[in-house]
Amino acid sequence: PKNNKKSFSNQYVDENPIIKDSKNAPFRNTDELTEPIPIFLAMEEKFSKMNISPDPDINLSDKAKKMEHIVNYPIGSRRMSLYDIAQAYQVLINDGDFIPLNHITETSNPYSIKTSKVTQTSINIYNPTNTYLLENALKKPLETGGTANYLNNYLPEGEFMVKTGTSHLSRHHYCIVSDGDYLVVSWDSYGKLKNNDLRLGTEEISLSSSRTAGVLASFIFASCSCCACAL
Repeated sequence: PKNNKKSFSNQYVDENPIIKDSKNAPFRNTDELTEPIPIFLAMEEKFSKMNISPDPDINLSDKAKKMEHIVNYPIGSRRMSLYDIAQAYQVLINDGDFIPLNHITETSNPYSIKTSKVTQTSINIYNPTNTYLLENALKKPLETGGTANYLNNYLPEGEFMVKTGTSHLSRHHYCIVSDGDYLVVSWDSYGKLKNNDLRLGTEEISLSSSRTAGVLASFIFASCSCCACAL
């Protein structure tokens, strides 16, 4: 897989340049350091604890497709809904604690005029020490040369975490933006109506994901934080 900047350093790198430059090669090259499949299986166990359904088209135990999984699984062949992506990042940005996303935060009884908060259970998924490293790395894309540096033109003052992403020949763009309290997950794609059927991903997007989905996420964050998924 090509890196975002189409170049290879032939050096081992840590999480900071990987996230800042959106590098693909380090994820593909995991097998140079350890056996990748057990890591992927452990990740699936964590997704299960987050109520994220498995991808029925991926069988990590299929030895005939081992190399295919090593190449593709860590860079996005594992499909998720936007809701799943929001849940996964909620855990990461919430110091490793999983709290199920809920559209209802409190209920009100019109007879007693009492309001009660919905009880939310919390389960620890990741070691907070590890999530701290990734939270810090997610701030790097906004730095000079980072994949999300452009968003400094739109985000309000403050410290933010950002991850940009593309998929399927750059026909789908994604971006997450968070300040640690609120999280916005955005996605965009070209679509066409044909016989009243909306078909998405019809054209390749010429701009980068930071200038499309990233700008959308920044606008949402800057204009109405109440629309975000509260952690």
